[in-house]
Amino acid sequence: MNFRIATRASNLAMTQSLYIRDLLMKETSIECEIVKISTLGDRDNVSDLAAIGGTGVFTKEVEKALLNGDAEIAVHSLKDIPAPSADPSDTSEILRFSAFPIREDARDAFVPSKSNAQYTLVSLPEGSKIATSSPRRAALIAQSRPDIQIVPIRGNVETRLKKIDQGEADATFLAVAGIHRLNIDRPYTPMPLELFPPAAGQGILAVQSAKDDVHEILKQIDNPEVRRIAEAERTILGNIGGGCNHAVGIHIVKGWYFYGCRQIGDKLVRFEYESSDLEEIVATATEKLKL
Repeated sequence: MNFRIATRASNLAMTQSLYIRDLLMKETSIECEIVKISTLGDRDNVSDLAAIGGTGVFTKEVEKALLNGDAEIAVHSLKDIPAPSADPSDTSEILRFSAFPIREDARDAFVPSKSNAQYTLVSLPEGSKIATSSPRRAALIAQSRPDIQIVPIRGNVETRLKKIDQGEADATFLAVAGIHRLNIDRPYTPMPLELFPPAAGQGILAVQSAKDDVHEILKQIDNPEVRRIAEAERTILGNIGGGCNHAVGIHIVKGWYFYGCRQIGDKLVRFEYESSDLEEIVATATEKLKL
């Protein structure tokens, strides 16, 4: 039996899909081939995400490969998949999340340009430029360093790093998970969870399928603990109406401990909560972060 894995064509997406391919081979002896999909978000790496459709611009065309029978598996960064929706056209809810493997480091990382390699977010000179198109990261930066200029940036990891090294900004922010997966060798500073709550699902790979037999096989690479956290974070995101166009941070640590934030009006609200009951965390976080 062979599976086709649909994925974006970026280096990070390919690395993530190859990881799933190797994991499947190890656990099930099933061989997979990679099917590269060009997504709107990759083809247009200049426009603001909200202007071209929001988070789903990185996932819809990959999901269509499953729905059209062009692939058996789709691999995404979970944070790229839109929040749960009652909209029947939302294919991320029609398709099944068959596996959530082990979560990578979910933290954000401050990444300076090569000419500013000695700096951290705290020590960066006054009036410096940080490139990000994430409303969440922009709001967190503004609260920590109101003197910093925020400039927009689009593109894959390599493109963003090239842009700051060419002088478009003095630094940017990346997910530590992406830095690890791509083995990027340059200075960076992981941000504490309490200061920079990550996006919901950051560091988690979502493996989707459309067929019952494929779904059953993929269960063998599912991590039950990561699944509980992934589902809880996405439930909160859906409950509060969050998404890529909103400054929202949602992160749950085993135990259970919640780190979150949301821009409400001109105020960035932060919230932390600890409980032995994951459902209580979901309910409490929903109440605190909803508009």
